[in-house]
Amino acid sequence: MLSRRGSSFLLSIVLATGAALAVASPAAAATPACEANTICLWEHKNWEGQKVSLPRCTPSLGGFDNKASSFYNNTGLYLRLYENNDYSGRYIEIPAGFSYWNLHDRKFTVRHANGELFASPGEFNDVTSSVC
Repeated sequence: MLSRRGSSFLLSIVLATGAALAVASPAAAATPACEANTICLWEHKNWEGQKVSLPRCTPSLGGFDNKASSFYNNTGLYLRLYENNDYSGRYIEIPAGFSYWNLHDRKFTVRHANGELFASPGEFNDVTSSVC
């Protein structure tokens, strides 16, 4: 049985280790900067690299086509990220206020244009061509 001093020491080590892990985890990072009523897409995971801020519905990402690796939906609405221009092809749904650090993670429900399941879980890295 540990003494009170030993228990306190052990607890401080556990708390320090947990704090270090929380700092190291990208998912624990602060909400990325993104203008109100827009969806922001980043070229790299962890909200790094080139960033674009888009209105709620954007039929073509132009020069940012097939580059998104992380996002923040800073709108009050559910949005879809589509693999093709003009809101077509496979898609994933993004809840209002939700951000995610790595679209390469296989954590998304990917659907065909008709709504049928394509893959769950699945990834959607470097796929997005339109948003609505």
